[in-house]
Amino acid sequence: MSEMIKRVDLFQAWHNHIHNEFQDPELQKKHLDSLVEFEPVENTEALKKLSDLFTRAQRLQDEIKEAVGEKMDELKACTKQIDPLKKEVASEFKRSVTNGVINFKYSPKTPSTDYNAAFKFLGGEKALKEQGYLLSKFDKKTNLFQTSLSITGGKNDE
Repeated sequence: MSEMIKRVDLFQAWHNHIHNEFQDPELQKKHLDSLVEFEPVENTEALKKLSDLFTRAQRLQDEIKEAVGEKMDELKACTKQIDPLKKEVASEFKRSVTNGVINFKYSPKTPSTDYNAAFKFLGGEKALKEQGYLLSKFDKKTNLFQTSLSITGGKNDE
């Protein structure tokens, strides 16, 4: 029977690993390279409007959270319990039903095709190369970037 690793030993190994990465500039690099540098630019009409609207939306969201925060926590707790119950009712009835209080609509779906598994089954990238193609020929041309917004902490002209 193999000897079990003690939890303390695992923690010590993790602790040593983190300290090694912190002290070694070469190991730090992988974490620091992913930091995004934001380039300061002059306000354009679209950027100004975006920052005004986003700041307003954040302010409204904060006000709403303050006003109904406790109720939102209660709502999240209810929703967390509802999702598994919907699966349970779907498994139990496998059809649309009502109990006079709620209508439970059951909509069976056709399973989606796992194209990645099919691609691998047919030989994957190796098979493409054998036919003279590169995988990059099949790159999607949509959704080539993602955006996100955050407040900088600077003042916004209102």
